[in-house]
Amino acid sequence: MAMAKLVIFTDIDGTIMDLTTFSMDPVLDVIPKIKEYKIPIIFASAKTKTEQEKIRKRLGIRDPFIVENGGGIYIPHKYFNFSLEKILEDYFEIKKTTGYTIVSVGKDYKKIQSILKEIKSHTNLPFIGFGDLTAKEVSRLTGLSIKDARNAKQRDFDETIIIDEKYLPKLKEELARYGLKCIFGGRFYHIMDKRASKGLCVNTLKKLYTKKYNDSIITIGCGDSKNDLTMLKEVDIPILVEKKGGGFTNISLPGLIRVKGEGPIGWKNGILNIIEKYHSNN
Repeated sequence: MAMAKLVIFTDIDGTIMDLTTFSMDPVLDVIPKIKEYKIPIIFASAKTKTEQEKIRKRLGIRDPFIVENGGGIYIPHKYFNFSLEKILEDYFEIKKTTGYTIVSVGKDYKKIQSILKEIKSHTNLPFIGFGDLTAKEVSRLTGLSIKDARNAKQRDFDETIIIDEKYLPKLKEELARYGLKCIFGGRFYHIMDKRASKGLCVNTLKKLYTKKYNDSIITIGCGDSKNDLTMLKEVDIPILVEKKGGGFTNISLPGLIRVKGEGPIGWKNGILNIIEKYHSNN
């Protein structure tokens, strides 16, 4: 019987990348080992396509990736040697663009912006989205460079907003009327289609990888916050790394592995331990 294929799904911010320094140095030590074993690494992050492409290029990753908290999936052309449309088109909108097949889970960014504008006009709720800000203003808020702030503004599936917590109940009530939801991503709030989630996208890609590898896959998921819960629920081996400042997010999940080490340090320790143990036993 063929050995099952490992597939890694991972968050980025606070997981493979330090939340404040944006360093990925510990992860860079592990990437060669992962490539040696030909293990796919699929990002599942709040970050946009443009932001993730920059990180993918630095790490030399060419696998599919999940953007904007599960709003969509980008799959490089010819990555899977079968028709994606036949498998997915009954559930998602599928379109082709330069370099990718895009799987859209729900409403697009322009529609979400339009709804938010409408909500603000009749409620006067005090929130502001990245789309309303300049790159310089986003840079000041996030600590990103101006160039990276521009990348953070190039959204396709969700809007990042700044809002006082006390206004959230009213906003969520309004969003629900339009089929939208609000989630906390660790630093900011994100508005997206109610159907969108990291977990749904992970589950979709699992089906594709199962077909690619003839039913024999073992999935690993790595995150640091409650925003990663839907992803961690969908994998065989869920890993939680320490938060910035130490300690773990309060997540309870069967089989959850809590790994010491903040962000990328914990990621390196957890992933390396699993893949070396797996390959030494097979």
